[in-house]
Formats: sequence, structure tokens, C-alpha cells
Amino acid sequence: MFGVKPILASSAEQVVIPTKSAQIIHEKPKKELSLFFIIGIIINLVMLSAFIIWAINEWKKTD
Repeated sequence: MFGVKPILASSAEQVVIPTKSAQIIHEKPKKELSLFFIIGIIINLVMLSAFIIWAINEWKKTD
């Protein structure tokens, strides 16, 4: 399965076949992805501040 050879468990004498979820490789996050999230956070902050400014101006107009 998936090009993985079965591993023999010594104590239980059973064949254990690793699944895809067991083959997790831990890597450092890629810089491109970190930059993507940083840009997304900046865009969200700009949109939030623009909304707050707009809401305050609309609130002042009604008073």
C-alpha cells in the first residue's frame, strides 16, 4: 500500500501497515506562506480601521 513495506511488531507478532496520516513530516513553515498571512493580516487591519472610521462618521452625522 502506498509503496510502504509492512513493519513487523516484535511483541504482538502482528503486521502493522503505516497509514498516510502516520507519515507526517514536520517541516519549518515556508517563508512564502508566512508572507501570505502577514499580507492578509495587514489587509484585515486596514479594512477594520476603515470600517471604524466610517461608522464613527455616520454616528456623528445622526447626532
